Amino acid sequence: MYIQKFIYTTIGITLITLTLFGQESQNEKQWSENGRFGIGVGYNFLNTQKLNPHLYPYEISAKMNITKRHSIYINVPLKSTDHDTHRDEWGDMQFNIYNLNKHHDLWGLGMGYNYNIPLLPHVNGLVGVGFEYLNIKTKDTDHLTFYYYVDKNHPFDKINKIDKIDRKAYSCIPQIGINYKIRFIEAELKYKFNISRTKMDSRISANSKYYYVNKPIDEYINIEEHRSSKETIYYQGLSLNIYFLF
Repeated sequence: MYIQKFIYTTIGITLITLTLFGQESQNEKQWSENGRFGIGVGYNFLNTQKLNPHLYPYEISAKMNITKRHSIYINVPLKSTDHDTHRDEWGDMQFNIYNLNKHHDLWGLGMGYNYNIPLLPHVNGLVGVGFEYLNIKTKDTDHLTFYYYVDKNHPFDKINKIDKIDRKAYSCIPQIGINYKIRFIEAELKYKFNISRTKMDSRISANSKYYYVNKPIDEYINIEEHRSSKETIYYQGLSLNIYFLF
């Protein structure tokens, strides 16, 4: 939450700064872009949809404007979410309690090259290619309790299930976009087409116990399962980055 507020505040301040500097006189002395190093923050609007539909990662990034036409960059996507759900269900002869938790972690490392094409004063188009590694970990924890009213001692079942999924993606990313530069501020919007080779490892563990007078008397489910798969997927991305150049 704090990272989200920081990034939104940074983007807002930057856009205001871009507007103010954009009104400067065209006769002002040229500010050289060659050899400029920049650090920035960003947000991905569409990324990882086929890897995990719950994650829209933030980015910490750095770039080097080698010349006015050529630049290279490195980026670190990051995101972590945690969501708890509690639900009670009443039936004629049964009362169910659901306690569910979903936790997602994403981190990665990317780098790439862009070629800038001047379009308007302060505005450039860009084409390029990037390479990125992503690691996404998902953990779903379910605690279910089913109470039966057919007996005065209230027998019940408890089911505990943990599903862990570890995804790794290695991507080649052709990209096009547009950037807007005013002195030491640069805003960059990119459309990305991700060609990703992914590997998924899934581990599921579950157990169920039958309780009577609050004592476990039977364990009728005990599952340990591991699955692994590889595939090539294609998905689209749209990212916005704000850089401060030095």
